[in-house]
Amino acid sequence: MSRVFGILLCCCALFLGNPVLATEPEVSNLAFSQRPDGSGFVDITFDLFDADGDPLFILLEVSGDGGLTWDLPCVTVSGDVGIGVEATPGRHIVWSAKDDIVGFSSLDAILRVLASDEALPRMMARIPAGEFTMGIESGPDVKISHDFMLDRHEVTNNEFRECVQWAYDSGRVFVQNNIIYDSASRHVLLNLGHSAVELYFNQATSRFVVRRSLDAAAAYPQSYKPGDHPLKALTWFGAAIYCNWLSIRSGLPVAYDTSDWQCNGGAPASDVGYRLPTEAEWEYAARYPDARPYPWGWDSPDCSLANFAPDEVPCVGWSTPVGDLEAGGSNRGARDLAGNVAEWCNDWLSELPPGPLTDPAGPPTGDRRLFRGGAWNEDAGEILVVAREGIAPASAMGIVGLRMARTCANSFPLPLADLQPADNLVVFDAEVMLTWSAVDPDGDSLLYDLYIDDVPQAVGLTDTFHLLTCPDHDFSWRILAYDPAGYAQWSPLQRLRPRVQPEGRGPSFNFDQPFFVGAEGEMLADHCLVGEEGVYHCFHIYHHVEGGAEQLGHLVSTDLCNWTRQPDVLPVSAGEDWENWGIWAPQVMLNPAPGGPRWVMFYTGIRETGKPQQIGLAYSEDLFAWWRADAAHEGINPLYHPTADWAEWDSEQSWQAHCRDPFVFQDEGNWHLLTTCENIDDQGVLGIATAPADSLFRFLGNDRAEPLVAIAAEVLPESPQLLKIEHPSGETLWHLIYSGAAGTRHQSAATMFGGDDGWSTLPNPGIALGSPPYTAAECTWLNDEWILSQHGAFNNDQNTYILTFNELDFDALDDGHPRVIDRACLGQLRGIDAAGAPDPSLRWEIMGPGIDNAFDQQPTWGDNPAARGEAPSGLRGNSYLATWERHWHPDLSGSALGPGAHYSDFSRTGWIRSSSFELLRNRIRVLVGGGNHPGHEFVALVRENDDLVLFTETGTDSHTLTERVWNTSALRGERVYFVVADLIDEEWGCIAVDEIETWEEDGDEGASPDFNGLELWQIIER
Repeated sequence: MSRVFGILLCCCALFLGNPVLATEPEVSNLAFSQRPDGSGFVDITFDLFDADGDPLFILLEVSGDGGLTWDLPCVTVSGDVGIGVEATPGRHIVWSAKDDIVGFSSLDAILRVLASDEALPRMMARIPAGEFTMGIESGPDVKISHDFMLDRHEVTNNEFRECVQWAYDSGRVFVQNNIIYDSASRHVLLNLGHSAVELYFNQATSRFVVRRSLDAAAAYPQSYKPGDHPLKALTWFGAAIYCNWLSIRSGLPVAYDTSDWQCNGGAPASDVGYRLPTEAEWEYAARYPDARPYPWGWDSPDCSLANFAPDEVPCVGWSTPVGDLEAGGSNRGARDLAGNVAEWCNDWLSELPPGPLTDPAGPPTGDRRLFRGGAWNEDAGEILVVAREGIAPASAMGIVGLRMARTCANSFPLPLADLQPADNLVVFDAEVMLTWSAVDPDGDSLLYDLYIDDVPQAVGLTDTFHLLTCPDHDFSWRILAYDPAGYAQWSPLQRLRPRVQPEGRGPSFNFDQPFFVGAEGEMLADHCLVGEEGVYHCFHIYHHVEGGAEQLGHLVSTDLCNWTRQPDVLPVSAGEDWENWGIWAPQVMLNPAPGGPRWVMFYTGIRETGKPQQIGLAYSEDLFAWWRADAAHEGINPLYHPTADWAEWDSEQSWQAHCRDPFVFQDEGNWHLLTTCENIDDQGVLGIATAPADSLFRFLGNDRAEPLVAIAAEVLPESPQLLKIEHPSGETLWHLIYSGAAGTRHQSAATMFGGDDGWSTLPNPGIALGSPPYTAAECTWLNDEWILSQHGAFNNDQNTYILTFNELDFDALDDGHPRVIDRACLGQLRGIDAAGAPDPSLRWEIMGPGIDNAFDQQPTWGDNPAARGEAPSGLRGNSYLATWERHWHPDLSGSALGPGAHYSDFSRTGWIRSSSFELLRNRIRVLVGGGNHPGHEFVALVRENDDLVLFTETGTDSHTLTERVWNTSALRGERVYFVVADLIDEEWGCIAVDEIETWEEDGDEGASPDFNGLELWQIIER
């Protein structure tokens, strides 16, 4: 698989070691690019210079996190890499990234070339200077003042064999009775007779040889290669002498004086040669950068992370080759810091002194030297990075080895801090001042490069601030700080979101419910729903209070809750004879005819007192002005009436001439018309006519031979719809929705005509959708969801009708039937976005008691106080929150307490919270009423990231809603949410809220954030 690499050039030359007896080599003109041929090869070119002319050791490293770590695999390399590279211009490395980084489809990578002129360069991890708290609990605060290097893996048997052979050949050690002694101090370095030691000395040839240990036979019955295993059973003196040997061979000063065994006179951090890490350095490296309990992080250890003995059963039973457990590596790439073998440290074992401490090296004397990290035969507690053990320096244990450290001659700058503006902040200004702070442990003056979207914007800055002209898009920025030697540190990546100063309203909640209620004495009946550019149009039958023909009315809304009447459409008085009595059952859809008017409407026209009925067609460009396809225009009307033998239809004034409630749909290229009819057996039927694709809407004479379904004629099936739904299960079903004797019904089948198994639930009249008082329904796909709108009478005494708008979920249940989601429930009400349209992402969740919650029947519909003869509540729209009211539905006549009655029991409690949203406007307006109990009855604005309460308002012991304004200028870009709480059962223990709006306006009006430090939970739970 080919891979694309976005490669960022590293701006400084980095060095593997820090030789002080030779001039440091230089790396310059570094460049690299991936070959475009899909091979996965990356070409790296650079120039080398070394004033001493030494052959150099070259190492290539790769970072995938902007330079925080350099441990991405980079081993399949060739060219000018490794030992013996000449220091000349025009060096070239080829890296097969495709072979090393398996599974990456893309990678933003930083590469660096490290050069060293040391004779014996080592693979060491660089640990940056910094601070940490040492120990298990409440240990001293420790500062590591300089970068230091730590071996990436424990010293191996092969490495020690090669070095001790050099020491023997040069007279620095001698062997007597199978024990290696230091020639100068006469201290024991290594007892070759120890059962864990994997070396022996051949007296005949005077050569040291690696061998297998008999103790490892159980773990490795098929043999093993001990050369790559860690050295074991070395005394502390042997570990210190080994560090001196490597320093001598590399041309560095030795760290340990064998007369008193002090490291650099008691100041290890100032030494430049190889040495043992101090205990503080070892722990800091293992825990870097987040005080983790294990080198790999916070996960409990297992055998894929460390070679140890979980539950006293060893993972292996012996050591493993060093570095084998890649997953257990530290943040900086050192492996086996936990398990395998423990590792000698420089310090004497003692109690940790109180802090703060800088570069602590332990006491000058003692009786036991420290080792850290645990071993292959120890449990999880002993391989914790804070675990401490020790033995006498002349003693040896078969589970103790070593890894070496070196202080870096120069340190990287410390991580940059105090970056402003904060990450992910929304910026409303054309210019923004970027600021940061930086410290170099060496005290050097730093320079700074500013990167915008990882492209240099300003280089060589000397100040820790920069005035930036914001791009016109979301962008990222970060700072590269570097000292005179080129040692660099990246800042964290910061993101800014520039915005034009918003105007007007933002996200809001008005608590209005999905109802439209007609005037008293005005019938509302069959209807259709359509959306255009955020505006919903409802066309419906209605009968004027003063009488006259049944007519088509027109309503518009932006939220399916608050509707505004528009002028009537297609007045009956302007129609022809076949529709002069009334118009019923509209269906509106986009016109499929190319070049024709944008919208078409199918409707039922009636000649006299409901007889006969036929289907007509009308057109519109804007959903407001309509014209008929009549004799004065296209001459199409009437468009259709049944012609099949099964239909009881005639052109006379007969009730058997049923043809109404058209539903037109397309499937597999053909157009189909579903209508309500009556057959010759006086049964109510649903019929289908089909128009071929090449004769748009020419249904007449194309009736199906049989009706779709037949139902007893007591009540005709009305307002039918056929919907083809592809379910997530992969099954496709046809869903038939119509109105019958008991409200809206639903049936399903495998095909449009019922399929081999027929329609579900036949011969019964389907499954009810919605409450029985509702009759004709319309299922409409709007804003990526199905809306089921229904009409019916809710107060028969007053002849009052209602339209309700709910969500229909075709996959909510496993029984094949859709479920109506009542949007009058608080949890289903949607917020309003900045454009005034419903926003499904903004909802409310009921919290607190699960039974008899104060918000169970909220919001309440209508102005109940006004209905009781009290002062109006001041609600806006048709509903509001009022926890002493329980009438969430407009059917007030059904209440035993009478119209407008309320509950005076304040014992119910609970609270609700909204979805979170980004706050961009500078004002929030909210209407508040109810009890005056701050901290118990309130509406609040809460910050999402820390649940800090920013504003609260309570009532004034009155049901009247009054306006409050909050000034949120200081909170732009924060994610926040609203809380409404009813937490007390005392007199006036209630809350009322309506019309929460975010708004933009000039001036300083409104309350400022409280920032009193209270988190939401401190209020809710008290």
